[in-house]
Amino acid sequence: MRIVIFGTGVFYKNRKESVWKENVVAFLDNAPEKQGTRLDNRMIYAPEKVKDLQYDYILIMTNHKFFIEINHRLLELGIPQQNILSYDEFLDIQDSKESSMRIYCRGTADEIWSGEKRVLLLSHELSNSGAPIVLLNAALVIQKNGYKPVIMSPKDGPLRSEIINHGIPLVIDAWIRKKNTFLWNWMIGFDFIWVNTLDFSYLIDDLSESGVQAAWWLHETDISYEIIGMNKMPKAEKIIPTYGVGERAIGSFKKYLKRTDIQNLFYGIPDKSQEKKLTFALIGSISERKGQDIFVDAIELLTEEQKEKAAFKIIGEAIQQHIYDDIVVRSSQIPCLEIMRPLDHDEMIQMYQNIDVVVCPSRMDPMPVVVTEGFMKKKVCIVSDMTGSAGLITDGKNGLVCEVNAKSLSEKIAWVIEHQEELDSIRDEARKLYEEHFSMDVFEKNIMDIICGRETKE
Repeated sequence: MRIVIFGTGVFYKNRKESVWKENVVAFLDNAPEKQGTRLDNRMIYAPEKVKDLQYDYILIMTNHKFFIEINHRLLELGIPQQNILSYDEFLDIQDSKESSMRIYCRGTADEIWSGEKRVLLLSHELSNSGAPIVLLNAALVIQKNGYKPVIMSPKDGPLRSEIINHGIPLVIDAWIRKKNTFLWNWMIGFDFIWVNTLDFSYLIDDLSESGVQAAWWLHETDISYEIIGMNKMPKAEKIIPTYGVGERAIGSFKKYLKRTDIQNLFYGIPDKSQEKKLTFALIGSISERKGQDIFVDAIELLTEEQKEKAAFKIIGEAIQQHIYDDIVVRSSQIPCLEIMRPLDHDEMIQMYQNIDVVVCPSRMDPMPVVVTEGFMKKKVCIVSDMTGSAGLITDGKNGLVCEVNAKSLSEKIAWVIEHQEELDSIRDEARKLYEEHFSMDVFEKNIMDIICGRETKE
């Protein structure tokens, strides 16, 4: 099957592994600066050039907000509707083909096919980002308690090696859908299915009808519902038990799905506390949502004397290039600010010993793992009031909460710089937050309550 892909942004990049099973002829994109360049060794053309290409289908790879507009544009260019596919329609075609299952494990793969006390955990990706990491922690809890966890993901990634090193079998298949009959029948043969993140919303109705014991664990806020689209959300009156990481994730679920049957489940992270060194750090993907621009603005508002008393780091992968380019240019004029390369999770754990204050000025963030790791390591954490973590913090007691603007954040940074004698108490109280809400003991109890059918308290 020959396909032309319309769209070269994040939507495509996050799903391209499934697309390249076919013969990709070329790309189309509305952005003039992209036209005439190459992506994944294929040319990017203006939409009008489609008449010069040979293909079977045009695959639109954008979120639902732009699909209708692009579809209409293609129809105006004379493309028959039957030759235009949405990403879901493309997956439906793929589902009818042979499974692409890949299995990674130590020893033989016998344990993934049969046996008792098997738990399947669905991870939307295998990156070193928050949701996949805490799902691995859930798998370790399940493994510790005598169950046999298997993790499955549609996408490969750097977390794969860590999963295998823990002796947990891993299955990668790009098409995790009911129409993939072989895979689906294998999935519902597990004793329990743990579904991680909103990305698998399209599976929830089918899982709810299957009768298999399952749980759905959500980490997202409003923007994810907007991107994924309400047409992918469950429609059944009653769905599998659902859990959210804090009030932000729970609030977004209630707002968009108009359902109230959701409970809180904080994740747990292992205690890997290290020695401390005074530094302010913003850790996370460089994007508008994470607020690196707010951080840089806040640093610029500090007095020169305050800047001399502190060091600042931005650590993360560039997701939005224009944000990254802007902060790199501006950092050249701020000697106390360093833009660091992305670090894998093990490197980041080591980096915490060089960090004194974790800064999270996100415009929206459900329950950022970096803040929880800050609590664990007794760091002073400054978070915006649009993070789920803010709901646990009493300002000035166990952390600091700012508004989503540079002035407010700068004031909190300045307070920390000028009141270092008061920080030990905040560090101790931050550690209590970790122990009370995010320790592996608490997480283990909550996980096993769900697996064993006991009522959770949070």
